[in-house]
This record gives sequence, structure tokens and C-alpha cells, in this order.
Amino acid sequence: MNDLKELVQNNATFFALKKKNSAIKFYYSETKEKTKYKLILQKFYGENSPNSSIWGDLKPKEIINFLKSKTFEKIDAINSNHKRDITLEKKGSSWENFTKKIQAALKEGSIEKIVPSCIFQAEIEDLDIYETFCQLFSQEEELNYKFFLRYKSFIFLGNSPELLFSVNNKMIKIPAIAGTLPYKKDISLDDFKEKEKDEHRFVEEGIKIALKRIGIIDYKKTDIQIINTRNLSHLFSEFSFNYNQINLDQLTAELHPTPAISGYPKSKSLHLLREFEGYDRGLYSSPIHLSDEDDDSITSIVAIRSALFINQFCYLFAGAGYVKESSSEKEFTEITNKIKSIADLYFRINQ
Repeated sequence: MNDLKELVQNNATFFALKKKNSAIKFYYSETKEKTKYKLILQKFYGENSPNSSIWGDLKPKEIINFLKSKTFEKIDAINSNHKRDITLEKKGSSWENFTKKIQAALKEGSIEKIVPSCIFQAEIEDLDIYETFCQLFSQEEELNYKFFLRYKSFIFLGNSPELLFSVNNKMIKIPAIAGTLPYKKDISLDDFKEKEKDEHRFVEEGIKIALKRIGIIDYKKTDIQIINTRNLSHLFSEFSFNYNQINLDQLTAELHPTPAISGYPKSKSLHLLREFEGYDRGLYSSPIHLSDEDDDSITSIVAIRSALFINQFCYLFAGAGYVKESSSEKEFTEITNKIKSIADLYFRINQ
């Protein structure tokens, strides 16, 4: 563990990733030799991102080059008594005013689904980077993608169930995840009502439209399944097709943001989010691409269930799918449940 602690504390820039059912991979650079791994950060609104002091000097798109990686099978848990006590404060627009705009748009039919999000702030002091790192990676979960990025003046980390896409062995896979219920033992598809099924259907439709735009019509799609993550359950299906000569920048541009994190139709949903959400999403719900030097293996995480540590503040992000059958109160409860599932990794929340 001393080796890991030294890497975490001594590298100004690094990225760590734990894929489902795998060890932790730690990416960093010690020399200026040829790059072996490439990390691409893309802000949610890209070149049109609003100015925001939260994200410091992060550009709309940044590329970080790493030469080396190390693998850690397991790290020691941090005693829960080390968790800090925090008080969460919601920032950004009024949820009630925002959802009134959403409900009006849904009623008039200009959108069929939208995914509003909230940002919560907590003040912290003397953040221990290694302790925070261990809090994230020492807790075992089967399905999520845990990531930890230290870059410039901030730390951005998360416990996301979602990929934008992945590339392995010349095969591209695109998951569709939407429709959320609180986790319970023996949950079945019958527990998901039309609201949750509609949320998932819109995500699938958005992916089909994106693939058609780049000429992909020969793909496979799995049946709908359930995936369980920490204290929540989601509907899940997956599209797959051969890599061949697909332009991955074009694929990213068409897919991001999927209806799972923006809405349907995409352009009208994004207009509503940008106008009324009340904050710059930055890297939240954006794709973070990690690839090897030949792009033979790519993991593109959708950075949801995430937190930003900068200066003396921690910002926590989460969203919820909103369709005609939704209610403002229930969707806010879903968001706060997601926020608590993130915060519980590192803090004790003052009620």
C-alpha cells in the first residue's frame, strides 16, 4: 500500500479507474517519453459551456497524456469513524420553478423526457487526498465504474453505472440505462411502471437515431434487464456492432448527451436545461474517454453520481429522468437519494 499512497500523494495529475469485476488501474506520468494512454475530458456543453468559477480554468476539451499504469487488486478500507460530518446545501435554480417549466414543456409536447439535475455544496477543510481515494475504492460494488481524477486545481471522482460506449476486440458496445427505483431484494421488471419504461425507451430511441446518423444500421440489441447499483435499480439494455472504420469523435458527437442524461428530443431538452438548470455542469454527466495508444481499447465513462473537490468546497451532482407521469416531489426524492449514495462514500451527512 505504500506504493499506492506515494503515487496518490506525489502526482499532481493522475487518473484511477475500477471497472466492474476488475482491479484498480492507476494512470500517471513520470517522464516525457511517448504517451501510452490518453484521457480526454469534455465539458457537458462543449465549446458552448457557460463561464463558471466552479470548474476553474478547465477548457471545453482537454487531453491528458499518461505513460504508465499500475494495478492494485485491493486497497485497505478507511475506518468509517474517519468520515467527516458535513451539511449539504442545494445550489442553482429553484427546483419548484424549474419543474413548472418542465411540466409545461411536457404538456405542450415540445419534449417527451428531460433529465434535470441538482448541485449540492458542502464546505470542507484539509482534504486528505489519499483518505478520499481509499473511501471510494475500498468499498466493493459489482457493476459501477469508479473513477478518480486529480487535475489542475481540482479532484473529480464518481461511482457511475454508465458508459457512453466501450471498445474492445474491434467491438463497440453502447449501454442504455434509465428508469430508476429504490433497490429491493428480488426486484423484477414488473416492479417498473410505465414511467420508468418510458424513460428507458426514450434512451434507446436516442441511441438508434444517433447510430442511423452515422450510417450504423447493422447492430445487435439485448433484451431489457435490471442492474443494481448500491441503493438503486435501473433498466438496462445494450447495443453492439463491429468497430471497422467508425470515427469515434463523430460517434461521441452524435451520442453525447444521450437521453439518459439530457432528454428527448435532445436539442429541445438541452435548451431547457441550459436556460433553467442554473449552473454549469462542467464534467458532470460528460464523457471521460480513456484509451490506449492505438485506440484498440477505450472506456468512455459518463460521469454521473459524481463529486468535485475544489478549494475548500465539495460539490455533489445527481439528476433524474422526468416524463409526463413524473412528479416534482418524487423526482427530487430520487435525486436526493442519489446524492446521499455519493456523499455516504466519504461523509456523514448532518440532517
